[in-house]
Amino acid sequence: MPSGLSNDIQSASANSVATAGQTAAAEDASTIFYNAAGMTLVNRSEVVNAVGIVFPSTSFRDNGSTDAVGNPVAGSSVTNPQPFALPSLFAATPVGDIVHVGLGIFSPDGQATKYADDWVGCYQLQHVALKTIDIDPAIAIRLSDAWSVGGGLDVQYAHLARANAIDFGSLCFGALGPGTCSGLGLLPQHADGRLDVDLGSWSVGYHLGILFHPSEATHVGLSYRSSVQQNFSGVAQFNVPAAAVPLTAGGLVSNTNARSSLSTPDVVALGLSQRIDDHWTALIDIDWTVVYRPRFLGHRIEAYAAMGLV
Repeated sequence: MPSGLSNDIQSASANSVATAGQTAAAEDASTIFYNAAGMTLVNRSEVVNAVGIVFPSTSFRDNGSTDAVGNPVAGSSVTNPQPFALPSLFAATPVGDIVHVGLGIFSPDGQATKYADDWVGCYQLQHVALKTIDIDPAIAIRLSDAWSVGGGLDVQYAHLARANAIDFGSLCFGALGPGTCSGLGLLPQHADGRLDVDLGSWSVGYHLGILFHPSEATHVGLSYRSSVQQNFSGVAQFNVPAAAVPLTAGGLVSNTNARSSLSTPDVVALGLSQRIDDHWTALIDIDWTVVYRPRFLGHRIEAYAAMGLV
């Protein structure tokens, strides 16, 4: 994933040029993702499928972790990143000389991290995963020999899962005192449970694009993909060790409903595909990403360029 949680590579053709020029190139049905207006240059019915494999890498250094009562936390500092697949499917077809329609199914955002059970940070995090599935019906209209417009809906399902260990020994020491807890066999770091949070959300965004194609050699594209606001809801469930069950009687821990929210960024992209001669094509893309957070508005501009034989 070139941009953290965001997956910008949705096809083999885009991957081959690191997404450079994809807002303008309109080489195949995957243009639904990069610029829906490009479907007007796909002159036949077409289906494109790709599967990307992500091999994440993480590093961690323990600078002195302690539990709730101040004891050093025992455990491993080894991380355990796991590869995962990102499939995509795009289909496009002309329904006349002017109108083209298409459908995309892909995962635009997501990431997963899982640590070993004995990881020293297990009380903060053991597992976290965000997965999204986008169902994208799209339409494109050829306005003239040189201009096309397009757009579509992003009907998106998102799933968020998170888990961490709970040191019921330390919780007991804080709630009932060392004497009582020692009698119950609840000692810090020796009576671990777990909290699992499982949330889901459906939401809708949209995307728009325009393509200037005065000749087969020159394509200039501009696209906008809106933010998608996900309002998650689900459950938070506790796995309590047998020795710690007496703590649940006072309501210290209890399963409950859970909510969270996440906004994917707005993205504006400008692209150029310029054929230089029969062998060389220049591809350029500039993406402007706007990230919204509470009391914070972030911007990121990325540029991609490629020159290649065709």
